[in-house]
Amino acid sequence: MPNGANKKLNFIPKVWDSKHENEDGSNGAYVPIYIAPDATNSVQGDVFLSDSVNGTQDAENGMTAATPKAVAQVASSANDKLDKTITSETQTVAGKVDFSSGVNLNDGATIPNGKTLAGNVSGNATTSNTLKTSRKINIKIGEQDANGTSFNGGSDITIQIPSSKIQSTIGWYEL
Repeated sequence: MPNGANKKLNFIPKVWDSKHENEDGSNGAYVPIYIAPDATNSVQGDVFLSDSVNGTQDAENGMTAATPKAVAQVASSANDKLDKTITSETQTVAGKVDFSSGVNLNDGATIPNGKTLAGNVSGNATTSNTLKTSRKINIKIGEQDANGTSFNGGSDITIQIPSSKIQSTIGWYEL
């Protein structure tokens, strides 16, 4: 409880130092008898409070403690993130999520009705309507070429086989 009745008074004993040089160039001032150093991981001393949520100080170079406000901001931000450690539960994120690099979908992806999946998608697409690159299908009978047909998976194809003779295990057939 800040400033509670059980807290010490903020009293710093001072003494007159006639040799102390002031900012204006004059000499003489009351100075503290003892000035506590900044606390580190090996020195007891003053610890400063901060509302910052992205501080860079560490215990080796000087202590800065997070205030309850800073802790609440971090907790609130963390609650809006995906948990990378959860492996057995479904996670729901409200709102748009942007990924700056690739996303691996080891178990596939379910896209809700009316929604789209945009960007470059690769892999086994079970619902794909066409191939990314059309392919040519050719049928060759003996030495004679049939008409090739371009195929992209978007529709059925028909391959016309010109009249020729086809040999089976029974004999030759004229088409």
